[in-house]
Amino acid sequence: MTPRTVRAGAAILGLAAALGLTLGCGEGAPDTPAPARPSAGDKRPERGEAGEHAKGRKAPSAPPTPVAAKGNGAPRTVIFAVLDTVRADHTSLCGYARPTTPTLQNLADKGAVHTCRAYSPAPWTHPSHASFFTGKPVNEHAAIWVTASEVAINPVTRVRPLNDAFDTVAEDFAARGYQTVAVSANMIITEPSGLLQGFETKVVTPSSLGLRGPKLRKKFREVVDDLDPERPLFLFVNMYDAHDPYPEVPEKVPWLPTQPRTDLLPNQHDDASPYYRYVKGLASQDEVAPFLRSVVNGYDWGIHEADANLGAVLGMLAQHGWLGDDFRIVVTADHGEMLGEHQLLRHGGYLYEGMVNVPLLYFDATADAQPTFPEPVSGLVVHDLLLTGTLPDLPVTTITEKNDNDVLVGVIGAATWDGTDKGWCVDHDTALFHLATDPGEEHPGPLPPQSGLGQSLATTCEAVDRMIALPAPKADDPDLVEALKAVGYME
Repeated sequence: MTPRTVRAGAAILGLAAALGLTLGCGEGAPDTPAPARPSAGDKRPERGEAGEHAKGRKAPSAPPTPVAAKGNGAPRTVIFAVLDTVRADHTSLCGYARPTTPTLQNLADKGAVHTCRAYSPAPWTHPSHASFFTGKPVNEHAAIWVTASEVAINPVTRVRPLNDAFDTVAEDFAARGYQTVAVSANMIITEPSGLLQGFETKVVTPSSLGLRGPKLRKKFREVVDDLDPERPLFLFVNMYDAHDPYPEVPEKVPWLPTQPRTDLLPNQHDDASPYYRYVKGLASQDEVAPFLRSVVNGYDWGIHEADANLGAVLGMLAQHGWLGDDFRIVVTADHGEMLGEHQLLRHGGYLYEGMVNVPLLYFDATADAQPTFPEPVSGLVVHDLLLTGTLPDLPVTTITEKNDNDVLVGVIGAATWDGTDKGWCVDHDTALFHLATDPGEEHPGPLPPQSGLGQSLATTCEAVDRMIALPAPKADDPDLVEALKAVGYME
């Protein structure tokens, strides 16, 4: 057992105590050894209209008057946790053989409901979070990768930011008097992205390795110490540990061999890069097996680290009294990860199951009963679950735009699901997959255009075409330019 596993298991004890439950062993603080489990607003655009780039909101001149949380449709504490880059079928919560997610499993064991057939709104961070925060599908908010955009959210990623005309979950909670806190280990979630609208406290990593593992726990300890106990709390936290580069696997992990950090170096486009050699079909069979084995091992340990950080965050919140009998939590992932299927690695730009099928977990301590998730279910339901604890009936759709990358080019299109049938339009070609008999999506068949799935997909794909045709954002707004300068993306 590793120290990290110990801390995760003990953090669950703290949460279980907060839920009024026991695990059958002694309670303790997050650093105490414990056994680990082994195995919606007036300013919104009309539906169908995509906004221009976000201009950024000015902070209100005075904070709103605190109000009683329960009288406004939500508990005193509302938590939204995103396990970045975590596909459902590599979580032990969803039956994976390796014990990657003991925290999620303990939550499920103690009353949280979950599904292993949720679908992220998009196959990468920016559009998925925009959908989580607004409840809008990607084709409506249009916060996507745009190669010609003058708006950069990091040195290599140019986007259409989330339009500030959309009300976000954080803005809705702020209007109710909540303190709104964002802690993001993903550096895409920046001011220029438009995703931080409504957050009063914003802690964002300065680099892809800045808030991983113990670093996130240390920073969150500072954050939780500064919370105002007199005001209700909305907390968003993004755990980035499962994103590449995948973390080092330490010694004495019983279910994984020790290995160094796995950096895929996706921007290294030459024959010296194992990633490049693999996705371009240049690697020999002798190279492929050990390379993919190291990728999967590093990724699985990254999921375990993200899960451990979730447990630590919940443990610290419980210690500070935020997880009594008046809290709500939603946990999901913004997308998955390709691990060699269809000769693809990483994520973004494709619609395969490994890319977009994610877990979704929910618990409301104030509810008499927890909702029942349909399967499949759209990741868009996160928005209403956070705000009202209700489960809207929404079509299950994922939308992608083409990445401008000469290794992973990507596609333009959308996918929709009906039971275990999946239809997609990829660069205007349609296909139907029967996932029950073809889980690897190896045998596409024709999609009848007059079928319910075909008609739904046609409508969505027309909306995607309109979104792609929108003009590129211009970084000419004074507030946006100043925000870009402040974070070092413009001079």
